Amino acid sequence: MEEGQIALFLADFDHQVSQIEKIYDTLDTRSTVLTSKNIAPELVESSEYWLHNLFCTYEDLFKIVSAFWENDIRSDGAFHRTLISLKSFYYFCLREKNYRRKAGITN
Repeated sequence: MEEGQIALFLADFDHQVSQIEKIYDTLDTRSTVLTSKNIAPELVESSEYWLHNLFCTYEDLFKIVSAFWENDIRSDGAFHRTLISLKSFYYFCLREKNYRRKAGITN
């Protein structure tokens, strides 16, 4: 494998991780507002939108890794449906950053 390919993979990977972190930050900010008693429906809908973005961003990260290692992910949507069916994947997406915070992991 060439250095250039590895550098491109790492750049794509790092970019995707930074997108995930931005979405986590957005959701973290919104979570404090969502605990109040008077929540606007638009805020809930917006949070749903960001949760969907988080899921899709993780999915894209998996595709980047899979493409780099030359694994085939079909384009018929089966990969997406499989991830949706895994409750543990949702748990990971929503809890991973909290776990990292509590464990003192900064990267």
